[in-house]
Amino acid sequence: MANTTYTYTSAYKFRQIATEIKASSLSDRFLGLSESAPDGDSPMDTLKVTFSEALDAADKTILDNLVSGHVPEPDPSTLEQVKLDACAAVDRRTGELIAAGFTYDSTLFSLSEVAQINWVGLKVSDQNAMITYPFGVTTKDDSEYLIQNTSDLSDFFIAGVGVKIGHLQTGRALKVSIKAAVDEAAVAAVVDNR
Repeated sequence: MANTTYTYTSAYKFRQIATEIKASSLSDRFLGLSESAPDGDSPMDTLKVTFSEALDAADKTILDNLVSGHVPEPDPSTLEQVKLDACAAVDRRTGELIAAGFTYDSTLFSLSEVAQINWVGLKVSDQNAMITYPFGVTTKDDSEYLIQNTSDLSDFFIAGVGVKIGHLQTGRALKVSIKAAVDEAAVAAVVDNR
């Protein structure tokens, strides 16, 4: 009996479709596939399936159904890259939101790294009774704002830290959803609408 090759055109994963054919009732006559992608794992457009003999009508139907029902699994490296890119976009947005600052007493203040260090230093100085009130701090537009007392400083500090933590927590929740996504569509469904 002569080898017989059947040709199909669509997107196939070479290793995946080979495994599916080997798991079918056709495995004893299956000789192999040809026209695979260079790495043997990327989707290809043309698939040639070779058997040791021509398939009868029932077996040809099995092969046709197997091939037409083939759904290429997502390339893990592509999905992982999509997840990394989506997480990086969330991180960028989180950074933008933090960079926008925070509002306290209808005044906008910076949340830059330097400003955060200054606010922590100010809080420590207050705890060590090293501040005389009212105490001037710089606003985001480089004006001066006077903090009136320890209670005012505490409220000011809590407002800034609360805004930063809020942005970090919402960003973290989005990234958890992205990392749990099973495919690229699920990643795309995670929308950062902050």
